[in-house]
Amino acid sequence: MASILCGNYDVCVFDIDSEKLSNIRRGVLPIHDPLASDTINKNLDRLTATSDAGEAFAEADIVILCTPTSFDEEAGSFDTGSLEDCIRKAIQFGKSPNIVVKST
Repeated sequence: MASILCGNYDVCVFDIDSEKLSNIRRGVLPIHDPLASDTINKNLDRLTATSDAGEAFAEADIVILCTPTSFDEEAGSFDTGSLEDCIRKAIQFGKSPNIVVKST
């Protein structure tokens, strides 16, 4: 999602995985997609990556959440914990951003 948007907008990626963030800062994506990689690398000046929720959400007008919602067979429901946590952080640190959920 960041690769699509960073061509026209300033994008901040928020994640708890420091290795993934380090790779993104260098233009290395966690997926194999040559077009996305090319777009990211052409627009690294518009892309930041952080594990600091305050930094990630403070200036956000729109927050797009792409977080795993795995199915918990024992509970018989989806685990939305990471999604709920991100929503709380966006509300806590943001300035009333619009929140879009792109569940995976």
